[in-house]
Amino acid sequence: MRHGSNRNYKAAPFYNAAFRSDSQLLKEYFLFSLIYKMIQLEMIDRVKLLATENTAISSVLMYGSFAKGEGDAYSDIEFYIFLNSDANFSKEAWVNRIEETALFFVNEFGTDVAIFKNMIRGEFHFLDVSRIDIVKTWEGLVSFEYWENMILVDKDGKLSEVFQGINKGRPMRNDPENILWLQHSLVNMALFTRNLLLREEWAHAHNNLTYMHKYLLWLIRIRVDSTVHWESPTKKAEQDLPHAWHSRYVACTSALNEEKLKEAFKECLSLATALFKDFKAPPEILNLISRIQSENQAGS
Repeated sequence: MRHGSNRNYKAAPFYNAAFRSDSQLLKEYFLFSLIYKMIQLEMIDRVKLLATENTAISSVLMYGSFAKGEGDAYSDIEFYIFLNSDANFSKEAWVNRIEETALFFVNEFGTDVAIFKNMIRGEFHFLDVSRIDIVKTWEGLVSFEYWENMILVDKDGKLSEVFQGINKGRPMRNDPENILWLQHSLVNMALFTRNLLLREEWAHAHNNLTYMHKYLLWLIRIRVDSTVHWESPTKKAEQDLPHAWHSRYVACTSALNEEKLKEAFKECLSLATALFKDFKAPPEILNLISRIQSENQAGS
């Protein structure tokens, strides 16, 4: 496949325009994509063509950055491919028609992953079309506001039918039950991490901090009303979060070093406490995080 001069393309200049509307950003994105044709967009067109031509394929759903109008030269391409029952279909051979692969394998989540020779990553979920209702199970977890971009191929109308019954609005992340679940999860991971630090399992504790970071970022995103990148809370955090909150998050990160880990954990507990108070967490939650703080100080 021949590609244009987009290999030197870095990132769309409007990504930092945080105060533009979603519709305006989307229009600018597609205009920019037409001018600077990205390799990934050519590959997506190829997926659509190959799927349309192949009788084994019923529908193709695209997800990720390109469905949201946020893809850039470093973005993956990601799809659910729904196959007709009993179809004679070779996944690897079909993916290699998109672009020749350097690697094609199944990852730990059961997803077929392609690393193409042009150094683009692709993730492919091949499912029988009888399982197309799996999309409904994502409601409330992911945003379907860009659902029309997600439907890449729909020969039998089955994908469109599934979307008819789905709420297309962005999920309400500030639901009290969701906030309470995040608080519970953060306290649980804080106690787990404290125990690892006391046991001097530095590498394990370092890994656990990443889970604390995820819950902290979700709470911060709710706090500052910036939930557009909810599914991957670290995504575009530098642009999405106010400087003061981003700086507090940065203080929670650490190198794999005993002193740095302990300091980062202390900052995590401090930030958690501040967020819990902002959200008026139940007394039992505040008591638990306070106990973890006190015992962490005593054990340091």
